[in-house]
Amino acid sequence: MMSPKRHALTAVAALCLALTAGCGSDSGGAGTTTPAPTSTSASVAPAGQGAPRVTDKADNAGISLTAGADAFTPAAVAIPVGGTVTIKVGDGAEHEIIVGTEAPFTLAAGDTKIFAFDSPGTFDIGDIRTKAQAVVTVG
Repeated sequence: MMSPKRHALTAVAALCLALTAGCGSDSGGAGTTTPAPTSTSASVAPAGQGAPRVTDKADNAGISLTAGADAFTPAAVAIPVGGTVTIKVGDGAEHEIIVGTEAPFTLAAGDTKIFAFDSPGTFDIGDIRTKAQAVVTVG
């Protein structure tokens, strides 16, 4: 039979073991992530393989997406392979934009950024701050 002192120590050890096991994580990451736009598209080109690229010259089509307080206008555009899309701010606030799988960037009031799309596919555009989303279909 166990003494009351030994019984208490065993209970404390079991409790510590249970609490330690509950604190573990199987994600393998540091626990901090940057939210990305959710995707319902079927084919998003991976980075480096036809990913959108920044350019300083828009094509003649004049396609643009305007970041607003809670949405992009328009929410979806279609362009040919090699076409460009200009992203601009329409509400005077700063926006943190993600194009495809590229790193996010900040656009302030009056700023624009032009992206060329050299491969067919569907590319998600997202605003981290407002959660707005748009889709560029290339093909």
